[in-house]
Amino acid sequence: MVNFLRKTWLALSLILLCTGVHAEVYSDVSGGTEWRFDTETGVLTISKGEKYESGWLSRCPDYDAGVTHDYDTEWESDGYGVSCEKNVEIILGRDNRDDWHKYSSQITSIVVEEGVTEIGNAAFRKLSNVTSVSLPTTLTTIGYEAFRGCSKLDSIYIPKNVCTLKDRWATDCSELSVIEIDPENQCYFVDQYGAVYD
Repeated sequence: MVNFLRKTWLALSLILLCTGVHAEVYSDVSGGTEWRFDTETGVLTISKGEKYESGWLSRCPDYDAGVTHDYDTEWESDGYGVSCEKNVEIILGRDNRDDWHKYSSQITSIVVEEGVTEIGNAAFRKLSNVTSVSLPTTLTTIGYEAFRGCSKLDSIYIPKNVCTLKDRWATDCSELSVIEIDPENQCYFVDQYGAVYD
């Protein structure tokens, strides 16, 4: 009986191994950026997009390539609106951000590629399993609450061209113990205690 159970367990293990979950790659657009998420690696990659001629962005002909959406959930309405002037998508009355948030529990790393200039408000908020973030030298702005609630993120490196860190950009990050600022950054510095100043 023991041998039968061992053989059965081994056979089931081999079947599960051979028919295991296949990695999937999901992608879409976010304002003037494109994103892709690989379920096998856990990496969310944000790259510079193009100006789009279809969908709701067709109403915003000057929408900036390289700028992610801003998300604002402070409104007391259930409407929906787009501001071309501010590169903002407002989902009013509910906490609804880009489709990558469907995979929030699987995302462990964020890579923002060269060419992206702004990370929008609340873009990566509550991605609680993210442990690493890579930001490009082209980045100039990190939005309000962009990394809020990334509770496993322990360090972040701010590139030289970032001159706008909006309020609460990295609050509720309980493991965040190291914030490094590029030595060539003329806008911010970190003191001996790890506090960021402009």
